[in-house]
Amino acid sequence: CYVRIGRAREALALFNMLLRQTTSTQEMPPLLLGQAESYAGMDSLPRALSLYSDVAKKYPRSTYSAEAYYRMGVIYHERLDSLAAAQAAFSKVADEYANYEFAAAALERGNSLKRLIELQKSGGKGGSADQQAEQRFMAAEIQMTRLDNVPLALQGYRSVVDSFPQTEVAPRAAFAIAYIYERKLNEKSNAIGAFRVVATLYPRSPQAKGALYELGYLGATGLRDSMQAFVDSALADTTAARKARGAPASGSASPADTTGAAAPKAMPFAGDTSRVARPLAPSAPRLDTLTTLPVRPDTSRIVKPQPVSAPRPDTLRIKAPAPAHPDTSGATGTRPDTSGAAAKGGR
Repeated sequence: CYVRIGRAREALALFNMLLRQTTSTQEMPPLLLGQAESYAGMDSLPRALSLYSDVAKKYPRSTYSAEAYYRMGVIYHERLDSLAAAQAAFSKVADEYANYEFAAAALERGNSLKRLIELQKSGGKGGSADQQAEQRFMAAEIQMTRLDNVPLALQGYRSVVDSFPQTEVAPRAAFAIAYIYERKLNEKSNAIGAFRVVATLYPRSPQAKGALYELGYLGATGLRDSMQAFVDSALADTTAARKARGAPASGSASPADTTGAAAPKAMPFAGDTSRVARPLAPSAPRLDTLTTLPVRPDTSRIVKPQPVSAPRPDTLRIKAPAPAHPDTSGATGTRPDTSGAAAKGGR
């Protein structure tokens, strides 16, 4: 489609020509939708909304009216930032045609926008800083995860970091900014600078460790090593301060908990790595300062002889010699007369 490749004017000329030539009423709705999309691609949003509204009115309860309302919702949400109008348009999609391919998506977007409107109404200045920051963060999360609106999500996360930098959700918002630059916008240099900001502003937060990992993943190993030393120093200061106050040394401190902890040395911001000094490698100890210890022989692999047990006497069997048999090979086979010997014995 010409509109999707940035040639909206050519698309509009083509749709206008087809509308003049067509005589079929069945071909009119898709041509009118294409005409409206062309105007939207040319940033003529009022004209596009007017055409979509005409299609919805002329062809009710159809796939054309459902698509018209869906496109109107997208324009109101992403182009005009009118949440109420967008929510109203998305809510009509399923009513017009329940089997429309984007009916489920429209329902989900409508519910998400409804939640955003509620957050905006409850996010007044009357709440605490933490409450206001939490509401803005949740709104940005909805824009990012449910509505896939990266520009508005980025704007929401920035408002948390800029307006409420000391709140609990500020480190998460700062990390989300870096994540968007890395994964959504593919802007490596901005992602490196944003991850550096996370480690610089919130070295005691869990997000700082994630930022260090991402810096290494992006190839900024020198910056990662420098920021690792910076984070370790901040954590050590926090641990010392907690011990001084009598608090347990274990456990991570809150991102905004700097009471009694010496502030870590400030680091330069935003992508400029030229002024970041790399940590010095530890020097080897002098040989004359080492204490020589006697070396014990390694006997771990010497096999000890196993004691040989003597056999029990009662288990020995002495084999008696076999009785000698007379050689009868030369005999004639006549048995000797023993009758007289037996008689003598009887006497």
